[in-house]
Amino acid sequence: MLSRLNQAAIGSRLNPQSSKPKSPPWFEGWYTRVIGSEHSFGLVTGYFPEQNPKHPAFYTGLLFNEDSKLGKLTTFESYSDSSEGISISRGPEAEPNLLGATEAPDFCVEDAVGGVMKVAAGPDGSLLVQGNVQGAQLRIESLPGWQDTPWSEEGGSPQGLLHLLPGVGLHWYVHSTKTRVRYELTLPAEHGSSSSSGAGSDDSSAAEAGDATENSNGGSSSSSSSSSSSNGSSSSSSSSSVRVVRGEGWAHVEKNWGGSFPRSFVWSQGCSTKPDSSSAAGFDAEAQFCLSGGVLPTLNMDKLPVPLPNALLMGYRSKQRTWHFKPQSPTLFSTNIQPDQGLIIVTARQISTTLVPRTLILKIQANPKTFSKVGGPTRGGFVPHSVESYSAKATAECYEWGKLVEVTSFDRSALEFGGSYACDLAAGLGDESLSEGLVCEPQWEE
Repeated sequence: MLSRLNQAAIGSRLNPQSSKPKSPPWFEGWYTRVIGSEHSFGLVTGYFPEQNPKHPAFYTGLLFNEDSKLGKLTTFESYSDSSEGISISRGPEAEPNLLGATEAPDFCVEDAVGGVMKVAAGPDGSLLVQGNVQGAQLRIESLPGWQDTPWSEEGGSPQGLLHLLPGVGLHWYVHSTKTRVRYELTLPAEHGSSSSSGAGSDDSSAAEAGDATENSNGGSSSSSSSSSSSNGSSSSSSSSSVRVVRGEGWAHVEKNWGGSFPRSFVWSQGCSTKPDSSSAAGFDAEAQFCLSGGVLPTLNMDKLPVPLPNALLMGYRSKQRTWHFKPQSPTLFSTNIQPDQGLIIVTARQISTTLVPRTLILKIQANPKTFSKVGGPTRGGFVPHSVESYSAKATAECYEWGKLVEVTSFDRSALEFGGSYACDLAAGLGDESLSEGLVCEPQWEE
C-alpha cells in the first residue's frame, strides 16, 4: 500500500518522475529483462525528448541469450538520429486495449526506423511489454492474478528520498523485481537454431520477405549475433521463415531518467533459479538482487574541480530478508571491480532499523567472452559504451551480528560494465569485434 501511495505522489506507475529537468540534455529510459526456463532476454529503450544531440537521440535494443550455451548475447539495435522522428504517447493518449485487464500503456514510443516499445501497467499489478527491433518482436505479459514485486514497501526507488533532491543528475526506479510472465519472442531465423526442449518452445513459421526493418529518416538499425551451439555447429533456415520462442519466466522492470550518467559504472540483476516443478518456468525466483553504481553524477559534474567517488545502490530480497542499501540508511561499501575478469565483489555494512548490524557480500562474475556491446545514453546522445552479459553467476552472503545467516546463488544473471570499465574488459580480452566502435570516454561536453 505504501508503495502505491508513493507512486501516486510522484507520478504514474511507469513514469514516476514528477517533472523533467528545465534544460537539456536529459533522457528517459526503460529496461525489462526476463529469465525463462532456457532463454533470457531484455528490451531496453531510451530517448532525448525534443532534443537533437550530436549522437542519436533514440535507442532501442532487444537482447537475447540461449542460456544453455552461455555465449554472447544476440543483439538487435535501432538508433534514430533525430528526436523529430520519434512518436511518444502516454496514458490515455497511448494505444488503448493492449491487454484486457490493463490500462492504456503508460508509455509508447516509436522511432523513425521502426523501433517500437510499449509498456502498460494496470492498477492491479498486471504488466504488458511489447517491442519490435530490426525484425525481432517480443511480447511479455504477466500471468492473470500476478502482481508486481516493488523494490520495497516504501516505493520503487532504490534511491529512497534522494530522488526528491535537486541537483541529482540520474535517477533509478525499479517497478518490479519479480513479475511472473509468459513471453513470445519472434526472431529472424538466421539467429540461432529452430528447436529446443523443456518448458520453453520454438516454432519455425513462414514470414513475408518484407519483415526486415528499413533504414530511413536519418536512423540506423543493426543486429549482431555471436552465439553458437556447444558443439561448435550452428543451424540455419531460409530467409522466408522466422523462429518463435515461447515460454514462461520472471520479469524485472526498471527505469532511468536524468541529465547525466556516470563515466564508469556497473549494473547487475538476477533472481534465484532453484528448480521448482510447480512452475512452468522451471524455477522459483524466490530471491532477487539488483545493483547499480559508479561515479555519482550531478547535473554540473563537468564543472567540479575534483572527481566524485563511486556511489552504489543495492538491494537483496528473499523469503526471510528484504535488505536495501540506500542514502538514508548509511552504509559502508567496499568494492572490488575487475572488468578484465568480468568480476564485481561488493561488501555492504549497515545498521538496520532494528539496530541489528548486518553485512551483505555480493560476488558477481561472468566469463569476459560472454559480453556484447550495447548502447547507452551520454550527454551527447546514445552511443555503444557498455558491454553486457546474461551469463553471470552471483552469490549473496548475508551476515547478522557477524554470523553467516543466509547464502543464495544466482545463475544466468545480468552484468553490465559501462564507460571506461567496458573498455577495460574489451582491452583485456583482445576481442576486436567487441572493442570496435566501443566508446571508452563519452564526450560529456556539448
